[in-house]
Amino acid sequence: MIFSRYFDQESFIEFFEYLTTFSEYFSFQKQLALTMGTVLYEQPSDIGFPVAYYGSLTSTVNFEFDVSNGDDTDDDNGLFFRIFNYRFSYNAQVINSMWVFHQDNTAFAIRQDNVYKHQFGQWAKIAYNTPKQNLKFVFERPDYRKPASFVMHSKTSVTITTNKLGDVPTALVKTCPTCQNRHVLTRGDEHKTGRYFINEDSEEWGARISGKYFDCELPEASSQGEMFKILGEVFTMNNKEPKNLFTAVVMGFRQINDYLTYFPKVESCGVNFKWSQSKYHPVTQTELSLTGSIQDMQSGRRYSLSGDIDFQGDIERKHHIAINYEFDNTRPDIPMLYDIFNKHSFAMKIGRKAFEVGSTDYPEYAVCLKFDQTYPVDNDKYFTLELNRPQKVTYEGAVSFGFDSSCSNHEQKIIIKSKAAT
Repeated sequence: MIFSRYFDQESFIEFFEYLTTFSEYFSFQKQLALTMGTVLYEQPSDIGFPVAYYGSLTSTVNFEFDVSNGDDTDDDNGLFFRIFNYRFSYNAQVINSMWVFHQDNTAFAIRQDNVYKHQFGQWAKIAYNTPKQNLKFVFERPDYRKPASFVMHSKTSVTITTNKLGDVPTALVKTCPTCQNRHVLTRGDEHKTGRYFINEDSEEWGARISGKYFDCELPEASSQGEMFKILGEVFTMNNKEPKNLFTAVVMGFRQINDYLTYFPKVESCGVNFKWSQSKYHPVTQTELSLTGSIQDMQSGRRYSLSGDIDFQGDIERKHHIAINYEFDNTRPDIPMLYDIFNKHSFAMKIGRKAFEVGSTDYPEYAVCLKFDQTYPVDNDKYFTLELNRPQKVTYEGAVSFGFDSSCSNHEQKIIIKSKAAT
């Protein structure tokens, strides 16, 4: 069965117009149970017995979505305000298995089972002020007693079965009366780990985050030191050619990517991840207010975005972010001469205002980034460059951070300058 739905630019415009013009209340509820992504591939083998691969994904989704107008809605003055209440839960099972069929209708299989469970439900507010070009989001943070959670577990087993439903295989019993027809691959309970790899309840951020291994036999889960040891071995040169720093870094990140792609492995392992408000001095909601602008300059354009990020609760934790990006064309305005924006500049500043939690003072803090790049351009050439002459690209950047809202007053600075020339 195939479901197909086509969306174009007008479809999204119509949906946004509907969302911004409905007057009272909108509710949406959906429960789905799906079996998708099923793959069954069978082929002969060199030993003369058929071999098959089977993979499937079975999932259930429960989604509840309520939308209502806010009290501050004023369509005549261009103020859009909506309140969203949402609840979401997701359960899934993923199966990957290989089968070998014997001549007496007996099948041997190795199968990996992965199960997932995810649930959360809060409210959110969205407001848009058209005259001021201001967009505001307010998100509720999960309660300490009802955290947002993600649970997964994986195990691998070997089985013997028949190709007839209800039949009990007897091939193994004849040679091993005490053996079971289904066996979970394990090295024993003494090799299983159950420990927190992260467990932080931060009053500074007003949040609690925890992650725990359970029923886990992965070597890297045995201890924090073992995890860092394996991570360090990823970037060594022992198993890489040529043996240089560049190859070690690039191929190391590839090893990490492969690990995440094929995770989990054969070993059984479970992970339980939770996120919520902190127990003391929690942040109950996060307010994000963004204001943007686009300004045409003499020979380029500037994009600006400024925002306030407020962690709200019994204690206010205020943050500010400012981003500017501009590009410029230094070539003269001559007909038939292409515009080449050869100068680019990017600046970003993230700052935190001072606040106090209990007896602890958290001073203001800021991180600043600035990068400038210039490409070579010959102003009198139609193709922008005289390839017979030396050319160069310059790059300058700076990163600073410290307990001061002014970037120029930071004592910790990293300055980068580079030039590439022919």
